[in-house]
Amino acid sequence: MFYYSPYAGRGELTKLIASAGGVELEFGAMPEDRKDLCASCGAVGTGIPVLTHGDLKMCQSQAIQTYIALIAPNFAGLPPQARGIDAMWGAHVEDMIADCGKTGIFGLLFGGDTANFKQDDLKAALEKWFGLFERLCPAEGFVNGQGIPTAADCCAVLLYFAAFPFWHFYANAGFDPAQYPKFKSLAGRAAASPVLRKYVETSTSLMGDPFTKYPITAVCVVGPNGKVCGDGAEQAPGCAGKVTFEQTDANTTKISWEISGAGKEGLHGFHVHEKADFSNGCASAGPHYNPFFKTHGAPGDEERHVGDLGNITVGADGKSSGSITDKLIKLSGPTSVIGRSVMVHADEDDLGKGDNSKAGEAGPPQNGFVSKVTGNAGARIACGEIKLA
Repeated sequence: MFYYSPYAGRGELTKLIASAGGVELEFGAMPEDRKDLCASCGAVGTGIPVLTHGDLKMCQSQAIQTYIALIAPNFAGLPPQARGIDAMWGAHVEDMIADCGKTGIFGLLFGGDTANFKQDDLKAALEKWFGLFERLCPAEGFVNGQGIPTAADCCAVLLYFAAFPFWHFYANAGFDPAQYPKFKSLAGRAAASPVLRKYVETSTSLMGDPFTKYPITAVCVVGPNGKVCGDGAEQAPGCAGKVTFEQTDANTTKISWEISGAGKEGLHGFHVHEKADFSNGCASAGPHYNPFFKTHGAPGDEERHVGDLGNITVGADGKSSGSITDKLIKLSGPTSVIGRSVMVHADEDDLGKGDNSKAGEAGPPQNGFVSKVTGNAGARIACGEIKLA
């Protein structure tokens, strides 16, 4: 039985290691007064996390992480050298948190103490640690060269995807972990792996944030060339409209749209793309937003891009209106779509079930032959930036 707060913090790494290692953790309800629970697990005061397993009762984040990794069936053949590297990464994470804590960030977050918060020191600490992580990350595969992520890779997932406190560190320091390409890629590969994918997508603690207040609303005004699409704009020169996002809790976002001038009657691909760069019209907005390195699919599929919103239905008058609810679209946290773009396409999205015969070829995706990349949805006829309302 694992006891921790409903947010990521230190305890999230244990959960990630358990998922990767094939250990089914049970989560205990935290008593209102946890002093006796913590004392029984060997803790000083009320420090958490704590763990009970049969007669075993223990505390300390790193000790719990090590124990879970030792009993994990997926890690049964892991050599001592790999276990040592895993422990090293876990210690680095703890030291990074401690360094960040010295800057007054927790006083700022919990008490609004701006006088003692040292932004430059926080940014310097993050740059120091992420510089180290970048150096330690492999260019491909996982840290220990195994077929699945181990605890070291779970550290990368934690630091890149966990909302609290890590993305508050980054936001208040003016720091972007995405500027470390090997680290970002490792976190994405590990999060997309079969042993972590479901946990990362469904965890309420990983993306949970005590400082986020719902609902959160964002809007996107779409138009040709992304300016109120270059590529194929002649097919629907007047395509324009408004898309509204409303996130009501950590895992629920409603997307509503009113579009006109969308051209031919029928289904049209509807996606969130990686960038809101319209320097070359909609063509420069990048691919579908895909932080978990998956292949293209339908909104209800397990294997899909975050930005895969399927199709909208356009009437004979070129208009479309409607709404859907999605579990992966977020308006806050590490996978937020704020600052990215909505894209309306000229053709139907085949939802990853069409011809994919040229997906591996070099160069831009070839429409009609890249189902698992673009859904073969054709020209980009309208786009716009997603902005907080």
